[in-house]
Amino acid sequence: MAVTDADLIAPTGLRTPAGWLSALTATRQVSARLNADGVGPPHRLAVLRAGTSRVAPSAGHGWAAVGDAATAIDPIAARGSTAALATGISAGSAVTADAQGDRCALERYADLTAAVHAEFLHARTVCYRAGRQWDTPFWTRRTDGRPVDSVAGGEPSVNERTPA
Repeated sequence: MAVTDADLIAPTGLRTPAGWLSALTATRQVSARLNADGVGPPHRLAVLRAGTSRVAPSAGHGWAAVGDAATAIDPIAARGSTAALATGISAGSAVTADAQGDRCALERYADLTAAVHAEFLHARTVCYRAGRQWDTPFWTRRTDGRPVDSVAGGEPSVNERTPA
């Protein structure tokens, strides 16, 4: 996986199997493994957006958003799986409590997912500050004090969406 901004990927050639393999062979750690295993270029690649967003509210009467549907977390801070598991477990409990007559259960769940997202935003800021050691356009954009959503090709730092 490579994480970058949309406008930075084109000149790298990472969208092509040959470009991807070339980038991997230029690394210190992965290239040794590739050479030892005789790995060739991949047959196909997928380029996906990995932005940050959350649905607000994340629950209502008879429904609850779970995982990335509740709070999508960019992969750099490595919290997506944890957030998905936490919201899944909590949503199950909230839906059960709601079905048993607890009319505040889903509201508490929505508050929890908002808090999980807010905590992630804080952790992401800490993670991005640690990136100051790399002098690349990707990290400069995240450490120069501008919000991530103001950079070319960047994702919104919070893109709240309303459930359909």
